[in-house]
Amino acid sequence: PTQRPALERPASGCIAEPALRTLMTGLEAEGIRTCWPHPWPLYHDLAGKRWVSRMGARAKELQVPPTVAVTREALDRLGAPAVAREALQQLQKLRQEVYSSEALPEDAYRGVVKLSYAWTGEAVLPFKGQAGLETGLLKLLDGALPEAECLVQERIENVRCEMRVFCCRDRAKGPDVYAKEILRMQLHAPRHQALCTSFALCSGRSLTAEEMATQVFGGDRKKVEAAEAEVNRLASKWLDWLREHPSGQPHVCRLDFLLSVPPAGKGPDFELHICEITECGGSPCGLDVSTRTTATLNECMQGGEPLEGFPKPLPPFHWERSQPSHRSG
Repeated sequence: PTQRPALERPASGCIAEPALRTLMTGLEAEGIRTCWPHPWPLYHDLAGKRWVSRMGARAKELQVPPTVAVTREALDRLGAPAVAREALQQLQKLRQEVYSSEALPEDAYRGVVKLSYAWTGEAVLPFKGQAGLETGLLKLLDGALPEAECLVQERIENVRCEMRVFCCRDRAKGPDVYAKEILRMQLHAPRHQALCTSFALCSGRSLTAEEMATQVFGGDRKKVEAAEAEVNRLASKWLDWLREHPSGQPHVCRLDFLLSVPPAGKGPDFELHICEITECGGSPCGLDVSTRTTATLNECMQGGEPLEGFPKPLPPFHWERSQPSHRSG
């Protein structure tokens, strides 16, 4: 789904978000459950990135960077300078009240603008100060529907890689049990040189634990193990949070975290911040899809009379046979 009418072309693979919303909510109102990807309220929150700016006091606990949302309607009604100024003021307030951090000079504030209902990082821009934020908002919301949102988020500095946790609900072992697989993802080279020479997005290439140790921690494998333990702990907390959603917990999701390494002597060995909750149907990052398929099939069989043979046990996570050897281990 997209909220940018210019992308509603057959070759783009995009469909108008309002049309998809009407279809899904209409079917669900008649009692037809959506299992791929999710019921509309949950899908709207995940694909629309609505959850990020609505975490309130739990943001710090769940490692969500300070984030606010700006709509196209507000941009048109108030103008870019007023909207950007208000967004920065709200971010500074979040820094102080939720994160107990000091305010930053507004002209030096570094952040990221992300468009809702956009994919693979193609609508993510860095900014610096109010002028940079105005430019980013005008670019990403140009031609979007009035209800389209941009997230304005404080930038996490010194990011070295992403750690992702692919989660599949394992109903055969219990209603709240998830199979989880940790993925370590390499970053692209910086693509927005005119805006920032150090801002890099995630690539599709996964890293072995050994590669991550070498590229991120100077060969220290114990720090990789510590990062994996922490990302697994955070993933469990996020799955607990998702259980509270009115549509119920997702049968499949991918939790994406930025791993940053502060300069030596200026902080912990690493920090993790969530950057995305990807819905069922998102990239498995080289994993074979059989685990996800089985979790989805089990979900489809819920809600009626028990069926013999369901829920089925999940097959273990494993890499696609076509993946090069660097993706294993």
